[in-house]
Amino acid sequence: MKNRIHYITKLELKDRLPFSGFVAIFDGKQIQNKEELFHFFEKIVGLPDANNWSSITDWLTDLSWIKAEEYSFIFENYDSFLKDDLSSKVLFLEILEEDVLPWWESDVEKHVVGSKVKSFQVYIVEN
Repeated sequence: MKNRIHYITKLELKDRLPFSGFVAIFDGKQIQNKEELFHFFEKIVGLPDANNWSSITDWLTDLSWIKAEEYSFIFENYDSFLKDDLSSKVLFLEILEEDVLPWWESDVEKHVVGSKVKSFQVYIVEN
C-alpha cells in the first residue's frame, strides 16, 4: 500500500481495525495548539526531542526506538485539531505528506544502510 493520507469516516475506520504495528491516536479536542502537539509527540509517541518542527521531522524519519513494521497516525476530532494555530495544522500536514510518508515509502533505503521501507499511513477521520 502506498503511504498516504486517507480521509475516512468512522465506519471505514472500524472496518480497518485492528491495526498492526505502531498506532498513535491524535485527539483534536486534546491537541489544539502547537505546544500541545509537541507535548503529545514527546509523551505519547516517545520522540526524544519535540520542541520545533525540524526536530519533529527528523525524529519522524527515524523512529528507531519504535520496533514496528508499520506506522499509523489516526486523527480523531480533526476539526478541533490545532484549531488555535491553523498555520501549524497546514505545516504539519505538509511535513507528513512531503517528508515523512515519502521517507518511509522509498527514501529510507537510499539513505540508511540496512534499512527497509515501511508502511506509514495517516487517517483523518471525518466528524
